Amino acid sequence: MPPTTSTELPKLLNHSFHPSHPLTLHTHTSYYCDSCHRFFSNVSSFRCVECNIDMDVECAMMPPITFTEVDQRNIIQHFSHQHSMPLVMIDSEDEINCFACQSTLRSGERVNGCTKCKYFLHELCAELPKEIQFPFHWYHGLLYLKVQHFEFKCVLCKESYKTIFTFKCNQCSFQLCMKCSSTRIRGTIKYEYHEHLLSFVWENNKPIDRCSNYDSYCKRPFVSYGKEISYTSSYAFYCLECDFKVHMICGPLPSMVKHECHIHPLILVDSLIEDTSGEYNCDVCETERDPRIRVYFCEKCKYIAHVQCVASEIINTLTGDLRGVELETLGEDIWKSLHESDIGIKAILEELGRSPLTLKDIINELTVREKKNLRIFYKWDDASSDDRRQSEDYSHDTAQSKLGDEDINWILGLSRFTNKDFDELFEEFKRFYLSATLELPSSDLELKIVTVQDYKIPLTLAKVLRALLDKYGDVSSRSKGTIPSKSIVYFILCRVLKRMCSTTVADITKSLLQEWYYHLRFVKFKLFEIGFALANLERLARAFLGLQAKRLENEIPIIINGNISNLHQEIAKLQREITKEKSKLEQCEKYRGSSAKSKFMEDCLNEASTLKWKDACGDMFTGYDPGITRHPWWNVFKLQEYHYV
Repeated sequence: MPPTTSTELPKLLNHSFHPSHPLTLHTHTSYYCDSCHRFFSNVSSFRCVECNIDMDVECAMMPPITFTEVDQRNIIQHFSHQHSMPLVMIDSEDEINCFACQSTLRSGERVNGCTKCKYFLHELCAELPKEIQFPFHWYHGLLYLKVQHFEFKCVLCKESYKTIFTFKCNQCSFQLCMKCSSTRIRGTIKYEYHEHLLSFVWENNKPIDRCSNYDSYCKRPFVSYGKEISYTSSYAFYCLECDFKVHMICGPLPSMVKHECHIHPLILVDSLIEDTSGEYNCDVCETERDPRIRVYFCEKCKYIAHVQCVASEIINTLTGDLRGVELETLGEDIWKSLHESDIGIKAILEELGRSPLTLKDIINELTVREKKNLRIFYKWDDASSDDRRQSEDYSHDTAQSKLGDEDINWILGLSRFTNKDFDELFEEFKRFYLSATLELPSSDLELKIVTVQDYKIPLTLAKVLRALLDKYGDVSSRSKGTIPSKSIVYFILCRVLKRMCSTTVADITKSLLQEWYYHLRFVKFKLFEIGFALANLERLARAFLGLQAKRLENEIPIIINGNISNLHQEIAKLQREITKEKSKLEQCEKYRGSSAKSKFMEDCLNEASTLKWKDACGDMFTGYDPGITRHPWWNVFKLQEYHYV
């Protein structure tokens, strides 16, 4: 019988489980046994101080397994467990997990196990290599298979794990969970909106939900749940040095691919609307596509392909030799013609590695008076907004929602809309501007800052500011604010312009127009000369009203008919509601059959037809159409401004 008390135990023990060094007896310690992986408190252990290995007394004194037993009884001696581990059959209905990967073992499954300690391993997990060479961790060499007792976070999937196998670097904190250690990952790219290299990952253990890109599809409510996003969610670009990640479809893609589906090269475009039919399809899979999402296109043949339909060629390109391959970032189509901007951007991108500043740091550089004035209009983190204003969280959904009674009544009046009513719409926006305070999202406050012509601007908006300065000059020349103050105002302006350039007119809502008005009114209040942006907002408002009027012809009759069908089922209780709904239906039918619309609404309908599938940026960066008659609603800005102390 083996000794059990500390006086009977040897002070030093040479053990086959840890042959590198002798184990020393320690008393009254707390530890995880590296053999059975159970936790012990205030008891004796045999320890290797140099390797930080502990064995409890029972495990240490158990006779070692012999090779004869291995040969004759199909028993393995696994590095993670000192006890014999024969091949056994799981016959318990209790939940039993594989220690290596923590997945549940099924009844009837053959595994290697120690029944005494209830320690089991899948056969494949038991055969895992003790070391691997993982891509993009070359500088420290191999990763080693270890048992992790304490909680850690996988550098790839960012999930936290405890008491599990892991592949770990002996020289740094780089550590992978079992699932991610087999993830297919290859190739690195330099992404212009991040300071570290990104690695391309496919067949990912955990597809990402929201990516870190500032202007990605997954952050646009009207396209975030589209099939284009879900079909490509297991492909992504990851930064292995921080938590930055980008969906493949939201990230940098090859500007051109050759695919077996078409004889000619296909060119990447951010959006494609070939006509105004409202029906858009992929020529590869012959299913519907969202015209707002990037596709590959052959202009000669008018051939269009979903990104997911040519994913095999994209992956081959991204995981191959990228020398000579041009990668295009989402949302950059509008800046392609601005060659001078590209030259400036190359220089400011180098600043990222030298400047740790964020937008919040720029806000903190404001004078006390400037910061107090900004808090009247915006709130952020610890900022307390002016008591005279109502705080507003403007993370609203920009997608078109179902129409309610209030919406229907409002839209029914659009056919009789006049210039006076149009002015009243902007008066409503003005009242909101004078009473509300909007929030600066915390994600914006953490944006990395670069310098563009002395102004501090988030990197994600640098090209917008560069293009703005190239086309219109310094629109802040009349402002007397400091550089940090002007930089914050330029951030607000560029944020609106970028949002306009990534929003189709069909997706604009009344609340989004109101938000844009608020920001532009603030910029105007700061004496920035932005007549071009105000004129574009007026045109968008006309198109919005025209599109809402069209909903009378399409959506409202269907909704009302549906309500009437339901009302017939409860006619005894809802007679008055039926009468009301029939009245609305009659008004809609009358509207559809009538051509009597005001001149103003005819203009709005024409504007809607012209702009529906164009981005909201309009002609601000692509030229000015002198034939368009502007309604001078922005003259309200020339009225008395409210100056706050």
